[in-house]
Amino acid sequence: MSSNRIAELRHKKNMTLKELGNALNMRDNTLSQYENNKREPKL
Repeated sequence: MSSNRIAELRHKKNMTLKELGNALNMRDNTLSQYENNKREPKL
């Protein structure tokens, strides 16, 4: 999933990075890095 898609879906659901991070059991700063193309998720 592209970083733009992650941000698009998060905004569509009116979620903050912190809320999404809690739902996915991930740190919000990691998600921020994904959204800003500073890090790629491990598959």
